[in-house]
Amino acid sequence: MKLIDDPEPLQKNHLPETIVDRENLVSKLNSGLKGTSNLHIYGERGTGKTHLTRRALSKVDNKTAYIHCIEHDTQYQ
Repeated sequence: MKLIDDPEPLQKNHLPETIVDRENLVSKLNSGLKGTSNLHIYGERGTGKTHLTRRALSKVDNKTAYIHCIEHDTQYQ
């Protein structure tokens, strides 16, 4: 007997195919990515910022960079 049939969704970098009830946020994020050179996304932990950002960046044609601010701290806080 296996407790977990598919361990893939539990992996740190897993991105599901669908985002439930976030169409409005996805639309705002996609429009924010167009025509700007910088975009700062902030909010409380566990609200889906990383997931939405990685999903949006994977669909953008421009060259993009994702910087995890906890791992790459700067003097500007």
